Amino acid sequence: MAWLWWSIGILGILGILIFTLLVFSNLHVHINYYHDGDNDELKIKTVLWKVFRYTYTIPVISVDKETPTIVVQEEEDSSAGHEETNEKMSIHDFVYDMRQFNQFLRHVFGFHTILRHFLATVSVNQFSWRSVLGTPDAALTGSIGGVLWGIKGNVVGLIGNYFRMCTLPELAIQPVFNQAISRTELKCMLSFRIGNAILGTIKVYRHWRNGRPFKLNKGSKQRRDMNV
Repeated sequence: MAWLWWSIGILGILGILIFTLLVFSNLHVHINYYHDGDNDELKIKTVLWKVFRYTYTIPVISVDKETPTIVVQEEEDSSAGHEETNEKMSIHDFVYDMRQFNQFLRHVFGFHTILRHFLATVSVNQFSWRSVLGTPDAALTGSIGGVLWGIKGNVVGLIGNYFRMCTLPELAIQPVFNQAISRTELKCMLSFRIGNAILGTIKVYRHWRNGRPFKLNKGSKQRRDMNV
């Protein structure tokens, strides 16, 4: 029996050490978005200890001509293998998700404060947003370029207000006159300690209203309907 207790003790110590190491480890998130005309691609890659990697890619976004829906092709790459899925999203799905998210915000007291405290611990190590745009009308191209500069400035200001900016953002807009073109490339790298994410999750559970867990509303009138 002594060897059993020794084994349990050693496993317990190893578990505590691994959990402590995990809490103080940084999770790196790489976000890449590319748009060129009708082609869109969104890739999100998470890296832990430079060993464990998970990649989520949306390489194809197209519009279904028969139904008012958007067809999204998704790819997932991890240590478990490669998986591809197709999903249709309509305006009804978007409204449903917004209602569920709004219900979640009402259910958690002080969620905005909890979220701000967590985002303040997230470091932005890279932010690059480069665009190329053009229209047949040179004056219209200049006007759109000015509006786009304003949008980029507001986005960077919002990020700097909520996150820890550890690098200078790289912004660029290249106007192309007398030619219709639309191209955008966005690269962003974030990092945060897993312990801060765990602490934020605990705070959310502690601030449930009335102490009841949040449940999705699965009523027939608000349920997602992919056939609409």
